Amino acid sequence: MKGDRAMTHGVAKEAFDQRMFRLYGAVWLFLVMTIVGLAWLDQDWLEPILSEGGAIESVSAFGYFVCAGVLLVLCRTWSGRWHGAVVLTLMGLRELDFHARFTDMNISKIKFYLSPEVPAMQKVAGLLVVVVLLYALYRLARDHGRRWLQGLRAGQACAYGVAFAIACAVIAKSLDGFARKLGELGWVASRQAVDYAMYFEETLEMGIPLMVALSIYCYHWHVRAR
Repeated sequence: MKGDRAMTHGVAKEAFDQRMFRLYGAVWLFLVMTIVGLAWLDQDWLEPILSEGGAIESVSAFGYFVCAGVLLVLCRTWSGRWHGAVVLTLMGLRELDFHARFTDMNISKIKFYLSPEVPAMQKVAGLLVVVVLLYALYRLARDHGRRWLQGLRAGQACAYGVAFAIACAVIAKSLDGFARKLGELGWVASRQAVDYAMYFEETLEMGIPLMVALSIYCYHWHVRAR
């Protein structure tokens, strides 16, 4: 009897993971379609969509906050839920430009902490935020990194959802300041290339909370199935 139940659960798990990978594929398709759509829009339409506080930035920030709340509610059995919620909340605040809104400079820049023009209290506050973020990331990597890598090797859908979110974040970050980075290499980027880099960057940043949301749902399903 136990063997039958285990086999039934294994079949259901495999079918669910297949559905999850189809959902991940649908999100990637949505992101690609969004990028293509942005490339076709006139500048008058792009301004409210891509500007600071625009549609994509607002959706991304909202997605982070929702994911943080849902993580705490649905993933109570996961020991990393508080650290994950902290990271997601801080990422949402960064999406709303809180990292530079209340200080003279961007708190993620080394110059912020070295400049004599920045008040000491701002440096202390900025350093506190950075320390909290780094500690949360460290705990997630230390406590759950090995199991996540094992999940990737085993083809687990939940692990791949996190991997896809990280991929979106890495690619988007690499495209940040695209023209400046090419300039440092002695290359001059065309206006069209800069525009496309911005479309990719903003859209992939929106993809991060979408992938995280799917991975949370995936984890919750597996916990309930057990």
